[in-house]
Amino acid sequence: MFMVSVLSCTGKGLVLALAEKGVFITIVDFSEQNGAETASLVEKINAKFHPNLQHPSVLFVKCDVTNSSKYCYRCCVSIPCSELT
Repeated sequence: MFMVSVLSCTGKGLVLALAEKGVFITIVDFSEQNGAETASLVEKINAKFHPNLQHPSVLFVKCDVTNSSKYCYRCCVSIPCSELT
């Protein structure tokens, strides 16, 4: 599951609701602080469903999907597209 923004109430609410179902989530957002905070909440919620998990149940990827000319939109990593080819 990919969420583009956890800055909005809708995005964060949906991520937390999915976590309450034990869903593994990847958060993609430009704000490192909000992404990390939400990822921490999801990890705590998911621990109820996956207590012995050996890997994270949530990942945060910092990405500005509004600026496709500067960063690679397809892969959502903060690397200029010219460096990926």
